Amino acid sequence: MWISIQTKRVNVAPRLRRKIEDLINRMFKRERHYIGSVVVSIRPAPLGRDVGYACRITVWSHYLGLTIVSDRSDTIRTAVQQAALRSREVIRRSVHKRRSKTRRMTRVRLSRLSQIALE
Repeated sequence: MWISIQTKRVNVAPRLRRKIEDLINRMFKRERHYIGSVVVSIRPAPLGRDVGYACRITVWSHYLGLTIVSDRSDTIRTAVQQAALRSREVIRRSVHKRRSKTRRMTRVRLSRLSQIALE
């Protein structure tokens, strides 16, 4: 899994970039082998009368496809944290749904099992 951080009209210090990468790595620890790449886009955004930050996290997975989540907050750090949390929930829910489809017992599988048990 590789992580790319894009900024638009915002200067992000190298230390904050490392912290964002560490946060994303920790967030997706369980789902790491399902995820190919993560792109974090940070830009200024209106937040009421003040100027806040918008964070958009784009996750590409060979297993699930493309997932895009965005969030706004008053600081870069909280915007990234909120967007990462929401994207983790979306990815976990999608992985759960996808994996449960293959684990379900269909009529064909049940009939095969019952035939084997009768023999």
